[in-house]
Amino acid sequence: MSSKSSFSRFFIAAGLVVAASCGWATADETPGQVLRIGDDRVAMPKPMSQLLQQAVYAYVYGYPPVYFDVSMKTYTNVETPSLDPNKLWAPVNQFFHGRRQQTRDNTMGVAPNSDTLYSLAYLDLSREPIVWHLPAWPGHYYVCPVHNQWADNISVGNRTNPNPIAIDYVLTAPNWHGKLPDGVRRIQHDGDHAMILCRIGQDFDEASLESAHRFQDGMTLTPLSAWRKGARYTPPKGVVDPAISMNMSLTVPKQIARMDPATFFSRLAAVLPLNPPTPEDAEAVAVLKGFGVEQGRPFDFAALPAEKQQALIEAQSLILPMLHRALGNLGPNVNGWPYAIFVGRYQKHYLMRGAAAAFGFSGNMKEDNMQSVNYHDAAGQPLNGDHDYVIHFAPGMTPPVDGFWSYTIYDPTTFDIFAPQGRNPVGSHDRTSALHFNEDGSLDIYVQSHHTGDAAKDHNWLATPAGKDFLIYFRAYGPRPEMYIFNSATGLPGYVVPALVRSGE
Repeated sequence: MSSKSSFSRFFIAAGLVVAASCGWATADETPGQVLRIGDDRVAMPKPMSQLLQQAVYAYVYGYPPVYFDVSMKTYTNVETPSLDPNKLWAPVNQFFHGRRQQTRDNTMGVAPNSDTLYSLAYLDLSREPIVWHLPAWPGHYYVCPVHNQWADNISVGNRTNPNPIAIDYVLTAPNWHGKLPDGVRRIQHDGDHAMILCRIGQDFDEASLESAHRFQDGMTLTPLSAWRKGARYTPPKGVVDPAISMNMSLTVPKQIARMDPATFFSRLAAVLPLNPPTPEDAEAVAVLKGFGVEQGRPFDFAALPAEKQQALIEAQSLILPMLHRALGNLGPNVNGWPYAIFVGRYQKHYLMRGAAAAFGFSGNMKEDNMQSVNYHDAAGQPLNGDHDYVIHFAPGMTPPVDGFWSYTIYDPTTFDIFAPQGRNPVGSHDRTSALHFNEDGSLDIYVQSHHTGDAAKDHNWLATPAGKDFLIYFRAYGPRPEMYIFNSATGLPGYVVPALVRSGE
């Protein structure tokens, strides 16, 4: 998709206005009211000086690579892979495998999937390529994108590998030029560091869990030199840094929030050479340079003029709230649901990239996993557990997917999974408590804090926190094209996700 999106209209949610655009503020716009960040435009609540606008731009653009660096150093700061599914830890070039779904005890990710299993690995390709063996797993859904530090990804999964055969991928750094063995598939990464994050389908029953575990166990990571030898490879123990260990209970956004501007931009300058900006990022690079941030060169906050120091300090307080609100604007808003059509390949959509990075980082491309986060009902009112809602699917109109679809409830502030007495998530793939369809073939999902009073309807009960605000994630795994391809005449996708309607309205 071109970075010059056809969706030039405003997308409104959670009090923030974001639009696909390009360039810097034009003369007909009130300075400080509309801020352009790459190809995104955001309405700010109060006027801002041009210097403050540029400081915000610098933070937003630099957030993803800093996030990647902090997460890589945090998640790999262990000797051996974690056995706790809520702590996605493993040494560099080794896989963590989560054996069950994420719960509210997760301290690592933000808004983690609780309907799939996770397998995660951070790779250092600077010394030599890494061979990633992916076993055959016919008849199951999985997606294992390879991410760079800018939150863009290369898709690997059963969409890109429709024939269920075992595959050996070789991931190489951009400057590696050696000869590869026959029979392997090269993934030439655009940086020295990479992240693989697999989402592995399972149906909540023991048989599907055991099958998913066999798939996880079949994945291996081997340095190319060891792979050529053919012998079984035993990875070394990881190296633990006690200074990093002190922060491992904090999510990455919380760790970044504790950084002052000197720390944040020093970190950014240090990691930029690992995956340098592209030529199309020239404007953003110039903004960074205006604050003394250049890749590979030490950043000296104290050497900046006082007004630039103050701008960076003030911008820091604006970033997380801005990114939080922008999460509901990752694409066109239809029926109350923002369609995240830019996730996974952002080009110059820096605000959308920063928002996705801050609250998940590893979003999949829309072709693999169409997802949307919603804070509001059909009338535009905030979602709250004091109210009951219904998501209604007409006969034959459940989401068109080759995998499965689901809804999950989260805390709107912390993005923790809500842990109810009832069900969360609810989806099409749960064999232990299959969805109950109405006699006419329609389907209703009951989004409320209490039992429905009907045993059959309780199969479709998505539990919410009584008396508290919440947000809801919709995920479609293996979506068919009608879910994300928009009609240029109507401005609508081929399939529209139903709104949340308050009961009785």
